[in-house]
Amino acid sequence: MITYVDRVCSSQAAPSMPEELGLTAAQMGLAFSAFAWAYALFEVPGGWLGDWIGPRKVLMRVVTMWKLNE
Repeated sequence: MITYVDRVCSSQAAPSMPEELGLTAAQMGLAFSAFAWAYALFEVPGGWLGDWIGPRKVLMRVVTMWKLNE
């Protein structure tokens, strides 16, 4: 649910992001492409890790790394 909310919120915020951040349409496209590629690349390894150590432990680590990078 956490990752779903993250995706939904970013798409809802997309219309106001270019003017607030001073990004062009091409830069917005690159930002969303980077998100999509990273999401796709880590989908399978994240699933394997969730099967191996459990989904709660995986999400705890993902959220912790996410917060440390803010």
